[in-house]
Parts: sequence; C-alpha cells; structure tokens
Amino acid sequence: MQELFERDLAMLSRHFGYQSVYIPITKHGDSKSVTSEGPSLLTTLPLTNIHREYYYKTGGSLQIENNDSVEALRKTIHQGVVWGTVEKDGIQYTIASTHFTWSPEGQPNSYQEQDAQALLKILDRVDELVLCGDFNAPRGYNHIYDKLCKRFKDNIPETLKTTLDVDLHYARRDLVQKPRISKYVVDYVFSTPAYSVRNVHTQFGVSDHCAIVCEVEATNPIGVIDE
Repeated sequence: MQELFERDLAMLSRHFGYQSVYIPITKHGDSKSVTSEGPSLLTTLPLTNIHREYYYKTGGSLQIENNDSVEALRKTIHQGVVWGTVEKDGIQYTIASTHFTWSPEGQPNSYQEQDAQALLKILDRVDELVLCGDFNAPRGYNHIYDKLCKRFKDNIPETLKTTLDVDLHYARRDLVQKPRISKYVVDYVFSTPAYSVRNVHTQFGVSDHCAIVCEVEATNPIGVIDE
C-alpha cells in the first residue's frame, strides 16, 4: 500500500492480524492532530528480513506535506522503499513497495532522475524481488518507466490503459486533465526472473488509483531463499 497513514496501519494490524513493514515519508494534519504517511507491506504470512530505506531525504526531520509547488513538495517529502520476505508453503518471496517521486503531468524531471538512480542503487543489493508501487511515471510518456524496465519486468497487461480511477481522482472535473489521466498507467508490479506474476487485474472504485491484484509464483523454488 502507498499513502497509508501510520494510525491506520496500527488499526489494520490490530483488526486483521497483519505483520507489516512501513516507512514514513511525510506528515499530514495540523497542530491538533498529525500523523505520518508512507508506503508499506501488510501480510498475514510470516514476514522476515525486513528492510526500510530512504533514497531521498529532505535533509531535516519529517515535515507536514506542502504541495503548493514542486519545490515545496520536494522540501517536505522523503522518498522511501520497504521490502521483506514472506513465506508460503515453504517458499520465500521477497516483496518491495514504494511511492515514487511525483512530477507535474507525469513528465520526468530532475528530481525523478535523481531518485530513480538512488532507488535502483538500493535495489541492486536485492538479487530477486517483486517491486510494487505508484511510480508516477506513465508508461509510454515518461522515460523513468523505461529505465525501470531495464532492470525489471513490467507485469501490467498492455491492454490496461490506466491505473487511475477517473471517477475518484481529483482531476475528474478538469476537462484538460481527465482525458490525460485516462491514458496513464503509473502503478506497477515489477519482477525479476525468479518470480512469475500472472492473472493480473485491477479493481476500481477503491481510491483515486485502482488496486492491482495478481498471483506471484516462484519460478525456481529451490533457489529462492533470501537476498
């Protein structure tokens, strides 16, 4: 999950018995109530080898998000990735999650360039994994996507034209932006050769982005142990 409030993480963990790994990247609220927000993994399976790491930090402590401008956003949001290993039927799967750097209209900028390089450097330490998240890099419109595809396989079907819910997205009433976001795939399930991702489909009506549902299989279970 991305954009998960820490207070909701605690609630979900209590209610469903999830184990989790979470990294706060910004804060929301006011002087009366503030909570952190960030990407996470939640699972009912055994979770080990937990990692959380920033690939960009603002230089100070966690701030309340300011989206008045791209520069203000950059000063108030860290960028982080989490990963861990879950075990199912004796087979281990390393899963990662991130909410990648936002840019206006889905176009690449220097911040995305810098952060993509830093993220890939971190993930180079993980031999095999499934990498999930909102990457803010529309397929076919942003070369950051192509850079990621040099390292990972994109498992989102070509027939899927958008992962943004045009009925729930904030731009739904914008006559210029709505046609654009209806063509933007920005949420991905990437994988390395040790994993096969299949039966990928989307569930709309849950947020401004759709949920992505899929099955993951280890292609070489004997060799899939740990990074």
